Amino acid sequence: MYKDTVTIYNRRFNPTSLSFDYFKRIIDGVMFQGTHAVTSVKGGIVGANSFKVFIPADAKSRDGMPYLPPDEFSSCTDSAFTLQVEDIIVKGACPYEIPPKSENDVLSDFYDSFQILSISDFSFGSRRTKHLVASGGDWRGR
Repeated sequence: MYKDTVTIYNRRFNPTSLSFDYFKRIIDGVMFQGTHAVTSVKGGIVGANSFKVFIPADAKSRDGMPYLPPDEFSSCTDSAFTLQVEDIIVKGACPYEIPPKSENDVLSDFYDSFQILSISDFSFGSRRTKHLVASGGDWRGR
């Protein structure tokens, strides 16, 4: 139905290392909508980019992993993908396995990459109309 591809970096807190682990999934068959904009603030202008990604509810990652709600994902990160606030979405199939600190600028400077700020679940209606929407804005490795 849709022709775009995104890379989702799901994050989960690791209490042993006291840092976040990332789980990369590439999802085909989505619709990516992006707006590149700036806004003026006292002293100059700043980026005000925004995005929306529409994902069919029955979408699977390239490696065959299905979507699970965040509460179910936390116990099976190696067999699914999810959408959570503060996860990272990159337009296209990104080659990086994880977004380590040293690569943050690479993601934001060379890819349309965004941090998820909200998720809407439209899991009602017919199979063809059920979908998820992830929305957000600029991600600069925050």
